[in-house]
Amino acid sequence: MLDSILAGLVAGYAVSIPVGALAVLLVNLAARTSLRTGLAGACGVATADGAYAAVSVAGGAAVADAARQVTTPLRWGGPRWCCWWWPGTSC
Repeated sequence: MLDSILAGLVAGYAVSIPVGALAVLLVNLAARTSLRTGLAGACGVATADGAYAAVSVAGGAAVADAARQVTTPLRWGGPRWCCWWWPGTSC
């Protein structure tokens, strides 16, 4: 039973990890130099991601407040724009 749980956790973790350009770069860096260098690079990437997340949360609240002021014109103007842009649609 423990083997099945462990296999499921490993499979779920492997699926949830996005393999992007930085992940490939860090694996390459760790393979060429040392594990310590790769871990230091990973900590730097994690710090930058955390900073970007904090900025986006703070900035997202400000953008949401500003967007509330224009939602009504967008709700009324959006469908009319689509009808003008795509004349074959039934509006």
